[in-house]
Formats: sequence, C-alpha cells, structure tokens
Amino acid sequence: MNLHHDQQRLPGRPWLTGAFSALAAYIMASAMYLPLESLGGSIWMLVLAVDLCLMAQLLRIHRRSGAVLIALIFLFTYYLSPLPYFTLGIPIVPYLDNVSNAHYLRTWLVMSVFLAWLSFFSTLTANRAHRPAWPPTRDSDIFRLGIVENAYWIVAVAIVLFTFKGEPIVNVSGSDNYDIYIANLKAQSGSLEYFLIVIALGSMLIHRPFARLCYAGCITYYLYFCFTRGYRVQMLEMIILAACLHLSKHMSLRNVFLASVAGFMLLQAHGFMKHGAADAQTLFTIMAGDQIRSNQTEVFYTSNNVVNPVLDGLIPWAERIGSLTLALIASCLPGSAVPTTWHSTLSAQSVTSLPGGGGGFIAGHYYYWGGQLGLFLGAALVAAIFKSHIATRSQRTYLLTCLLIATSPRWVAYEPVANLMRLGLYFLIGYEILRFFSVRSTSAAGESPALALPTNGPSAAS
Repeated sequence: MNLHHDQQRLPGRPWLTGAFSALAAYIMASAMYLPLESLGGSIWMLVLAVDLCLMAQLLRIHRRSGAVLIALIFLFTYYLSPLPYFTLGIPIVPYLDNVSNAHYLRTWLVMSVFLAWLSFFSTLTANRAHRPAWPPTRDSDIFRLGIVENAYWIVAVAIVLFTFKGEPIVNVSGSDNYDIYIANLKAQSGSLEYFLIVIALGSMLIHRPFARLCYAGCITYYLYFCFTRGYRVQMLEMIILAACLHLSKHMSLRNVFLASVAGFMLLQAHGFMKHGAADAQTLFTIMAGDQIRSNQTEVFYTSNNVVNPVLDGLIPWAERIGSLTLALIASCLPGSAVPTTWHSTLSAQSVTSLPGGGGGFIAGHYYYWGGQLGLFLGAALVAAIFKSHIATRSQRTYLLTCLLIATSPRWVAYEPVANLMRLGLYFLIGYEILRFFSVRSTSAAGESPALALPTNGPSAAS
C-alpha cells in the first residue's frame, strides 16, 4: 500500500458530523449563561451524552494516527473528572468554594464547547488528510555529516550532566518527600522540557553508533531522572515523544487505549510515592480519605474557579486582555521574564483569591482570554496541529508536531503557552541553526547530499 495516497476518509456523511458538532457548540455555549438555579437536576447527563458522542467522533476521525489518539485520550480524561461528584456526590477536591452541581456544570459546558469545535474542525480536515511515509524525508539529507552529529551529542550529554538537578525522592520508607519535590521543581525550572527539543532534533542525527548510543542513553537517563525525582509530566512527555518518533506503526487504537489505562494507573501511583506510599493499597488508589484525588480533578477544579468568576462578571475584561497580552509575550520569552499574571489561573486568583488545585484546563485558559472566540480559535489551533501531523510531507513539520503532541500533557492541563508556542518556536530556531551548520559543513567537506535518515517505520515505497 502506498501511504502517500492512503486517504483518511471519514465514514458516513462528514457534513452531518460537522453540523452536529457546530450545533452542540452553539447549544452548550448558550446554556452556560443560564442562571445557576437553572443548571441543576440531571442536565449533566445530557452534557455527558453529547460529550461521549463528540469523543467517539474524534476517535473515529483520527483512528489511524496513534500520536493524535494519545493526545485525545489524555484530553478526554479531564471531561470525566467531575463524574464522581455528579453521580455519587463524592468530593473531588478538599475545597468548598464554587462547589455545586451548577458551578461544575458551567465549567463542564465551557470544556464541552471547546470539544465540540475541536470535533468540528477535525471533521473539516478529515477528507483532505493523507498519511505520509514515516518519517518524512524531504529535508533529512543535510544532517548526515559526522562532525555535526558527534558535536551535537557531545553538547547534549553535557546538558544532561550540568543542568539536570534535584534530590531523589522516590523511596519506600513511608516518609513524605513533597517538600523536596517542590524544591527540586524550583531548582530545575523548565530545562527538562526544553531538553525534549534536543531529543526531537537529535532524532535526525543518529546515523552512527556513537550518536545512537548517546541518543538512547539520554532518553534512558531522562526517564530514570524524572522517575526518581517525581517528575510525572516530564516523564510522560518523553515517553510520548519516543513513541511518536519510533513506534508510530504500532500505535493502533487498541494499543493506545490499553497503554493509556496502564499509564494512568502507574502515573497515579508514582504521584503517591512522593508522599511515601509504599504498598499496593496506597499506591493504586484514587481515594484520599473520603475524596477522589487525582491530577484530573484538581485541574478541573482550578478551571472551575477561573470560569465561574468570569461568567459571574467578577473579572473585568481589562484584566483578561492584560493576561492575554502577557501570554503572547511569554510565547517568545521565558516565563520568568514576564509577570506571573500571564498565566490565566494566576491572573484570576489575583482578583478573586479563590483556591486552585493546580494547573488549569486548556479550555478554561482560552475562555478566560477570549470568551467564546477564544474557545473557537483554540480548538482550531489544536485541530490544525493534529491535521499537520497526519498530512505533512516535511520532516521539520513532522518533528515539530511530534514535539507538540508529546507535550500535550502540559498544554492540555497546565498552560497552553510555553509548551504549545514557546517550545515550538525554539524547536524551529534550533532546526534552522542545525540546518545552517550542516549545509556549511557539507559544502566545506565537498560532500554530496546523502540518503534519507534511517527509519523504524514504513518507507515511502512500501
């Protein structure tokens, strides 16, 4: 089968799928402005039914792209997070502010509008998406010169040795090491996630044994370092990146789903290890006393305390536009160079002083910055990333979208600026720098362009 012409057609009537998504977005966007007393009862069941339909549509549209499926399944887990409260009344956070069926439902509606527009834009591009050969090889012939390859990995190993900081916290002693974990985060800053760029670019520079050894060693040590320091998100990002780069032909919907379930349980257990949990009963649980506690529920609650004050008119547009302006600046500069209110959660908290569980769901950020238009444009951006990953013939675009999808645990659940915009920008700069030195070195050595980089996936001729 020639993968260059294997169209990813949406079965059935695409216009009907798109119309359903657009209608769902309109109805739920209108419902979020209803009075709180009108949002009680069993309305949440209707929202759940619509969300499940939208999820099924997205899985069907992207069923042939394992990388996109990983990002989607991770995204979907946050839509399920309030269900224990809706169905059984089980608390999902240890806070009381804005905790009610109506408040949670308004937040869920904002998230659902984003999901509906994501389904809509994915439907628009489904019939035009083609699966390229893996990986695309158009730009790869300039990256085979040995001196560039060896120098790159010497620098990469030096980055690992001199920038990976922090004390191990994973133990079986039963002691709580959360304070050490927080100190590690402050000392590490964002260098671990910037190192993902090094690996993405380095995947083009593994033609020789020394380079391959350094490549494998850097990934292995990165995973070990993150595990022993309690960095769950960073560890997950590297796993997804490596899978996107080297296991794409094995990432069927079934395999991705099973791996996601297993990964969720293991990462949940890893989180409890920071507090000294050592036995199976305390490791493999989502309960903390009489509450359900997980990353998903805490992120949902944080967005709940961003969305509801906006809907109640407690946060002026000037504050929201100011946060958006700072966020755009932070898309290019390190976050430490910009006031912290570039993060919409912190901007909202500076006005309301409401608590937050951590992070913030992507839909909450876009709604805070741009209202309904923000949800519309944010969904279009994410759909464009998915479509580009599936359809591109360019190695540069393919690696860029692999990097962006790999960092989806960060931009879906924490903030959609640094890892969705800034990392992408830095990757493109790094790619062009490598390309510049490779071209100059090849010209100086008098070498002709070499063959395409080696792959673990199907070739263009298969």
